Amino acid sequence: MEQTVEVSLGPRGVFQKDNIGRIKRQMAASQLLPFAPPGPKSRKQKQKKHQPPKKRCTPSAAKFLRLARGWQRQLDDGEVESQAAIARREGLTRARVSQVMSLLRLAPAILDSVRALAECPHPPVLSEAALRPITRIKDSEKQLAAFEEALASRS
Repeated sequence: MEQTVEVSLGPRGVFQKDNIGRIKRQMAASQLLPFAPPGPKSRKQKQKKHQPPKKRCTPSAAKFLRLARGWQRQLDDGEVESQAAIARREGLTRARVSQVMSLLRLAPAILDSVRALAECPHPPVLSEAALRPITRIKDSEKQLAAFEEALASRS
């Protein structure tokens, strides 16, 4: 008995003629491979089914702020001796731990706003990286103006 097997050779457009290879071989009827259905449906076909709306996630700025507060609490309570110890424990660089901890230098109004974003049903995308330049501003009012500008550009 003869069996033809089609095999995808790679992404479309890579080969001159087609990306499907065909192999014909003579096999005993007991050794024939079962038919394999085509791969998963395309993304458009999957979306036609009724799907519940995706749950919005907490903005990364709020997650990192929560993390920074936890680390600061551990430093204050003496659970860890330094940011370097936190970095070793978390598998991060000391610079990264310093970046996250710098969020605590934000004005109290900004900290409250970032915390409130986590509770919004449709929070704007606000990353920790977007807040990092604001932490370098010393004046609270200028920080707040820069924060509002960052929020407006991401909404």
